[in-house]
Amino acid sequence: MRLGKLANFFPSSAIQGMLAAIGLIILGKQFHIMLAHRIKREDTLDYLFEIPFTINDAIHYHKTALIYAALAGAISFLIMSLYSKIRNKYLQLIPAPMWIVLLSIGFSYYFEFVIHENNPIDREYMISGIPQFSEIISQIPTVDFSQVGTISFWISVLALTLIASIESLLSIKAVDKLDPEKRRSNVNRDLKALGLATIGSGFLGGLNVVTVIARSSVNVNNGGSNRSSNFFHATFLVIFIVLFSTQLTRIPLPALMAILVYTGYKLASPENIKKIFRIGREQLIIFFVTLIVTLKVGLIYGITSGVLVTFIIHVFINKSVALFARNLLKPNVLMFQEDRNYYVSVKHFCSFLNFYKLKEKLDAVPRNRRYYCRFFSLPFCRSYRYGKPE
Repeated sequence: MRLGKLANFFPSSAIQGMLAAIGLIILGKQFHIMLAHRIKREDTLDYLFEIPFTINDAIHYHKTALIYAALAGAISFLIMSLYSKIRNKYLQLIPAPMWIVLLSIGFSYYFEFVIHENNPIDREYMISGIPQFSEIISQIPTVDFSQVGTISFWISVLALTLIASIESLLSIKAVDKLDPEKRRSNVNRDLKALGLATIGSGFLGGLNVVTVIARSSVNVNNGGSNRSSNFFHATFLVIFIVLFSTQLTRIPLPALMAILVYTGYKLASPENIKKIFRIGREQLIIFFVTLIVTLKVGLIYGITSGVLVTFIIHVFINKSVALFARNLLKPNVLMFQEDRNYYVSVKHFCSFLNFYKLKEKLDAVPRNRRYYCRFFSLPFCRSYRYGKPE
C-alpha cells in the first residue's frame, strides 16, 4: 500500500530519543551477563539502576568459574572500546568482534590441549549447544487456517502487522540516522521485503520479521556501507551454525554480551545529546520525553509521546493551533531543473506534519547535484537555502 511515507511523520529528535532508549535497554539488560551476574527485573530502568551493584558483586566474586566469566566479559569490552584506536592496517583487517570470538575459542583450546583441564568458565555462562537439523525440522508446526473466518484472527493479524510495520519504519529511520553517508532507505521496498519474509517465517512457525537496531548498528560501526554487508552477515551466520556449531559452544556468553553492551553505549552516546542541543534546546525536551517513555512503557508509546510533545512545542512557539490546521495539506512545493542545478520553491507553512511533501521533491534530486531552496513560509521571514541532498 506504499505506506512507507508514514516514516516521514516521525520527528528527528524523537527518533534520536528512541535510538538512545534502545541503546540503554540493550546496555542495561546485557551488562549484568557481561559480568557473570544474572538478574531478572520487571522494569528496564531497574536493570540500569542495578549496574553499580553488579560491578560491586563482580569485584567480590569468590568462585573461580565466575571470576573467569566476568574477566572474559570485561576484556572483551575493552577490546571493543580500544580497538578503533589501534593504527595497524593488518590488525584492522579482522573486526574487533571476530577477535573476541577467536580469542575465546583459543582460550578454550588452551585449557583443553595445553593444561588438560576443563574450561574454567562457569557452564551457565557458555553458549548452549545448537539442536540437530533433524530436531529443528521435527519442531516446525503444521500451518492451521481454521480460524481464518473469525474476527479475533483478523484482529491479531492486523495488530501484529501494524506494530511490526511501525517498529520497522522507526528502526529504518533510526538506521538512516546512523549512516555516516547520510543516505535514505527506500522504506516502501523495505516494507515489502519484511512482509514477504514474515510470510515465510509464519509458514515455519516463526514471528514477524522486523528491522532491528543492534545488527544494523554493528554493521555501521564496522564499516558496512551497502547491501552486501547484510548478505555476508547472514551468510557467515549460516556457515558458522552449519559447519562450526561445536566451536560456538566454546564462546562464553559474557564475551558476546560485551559486544552488545558496546553497541548499546554507541546508540546512547552522550555525543548525540550535544548534537541535539546544538540544533535547539526545545529538541532536548522531545529527545528526553521519547527516551524516558520508551524506557518506562515501550517503543510505540515512546515515539507517540515524542510526536505529541513536538506538536505541543511547535504550537507553543507559533502560538497558534489554527496555523497547523490551515496548512496541514500544504506547503505548495514546486521544483524545476536548470542546467545542472535544481530549484525548489516552498510556499506556506511547513512542519513535521506535512514535511513529506517537501521531502518527496528533495529525494528526487540526484546525490551528485546541488539544489537551491526558496521559502515563503509564514510566519517566518522569506529566506534562501543552499545545499546538497542528504
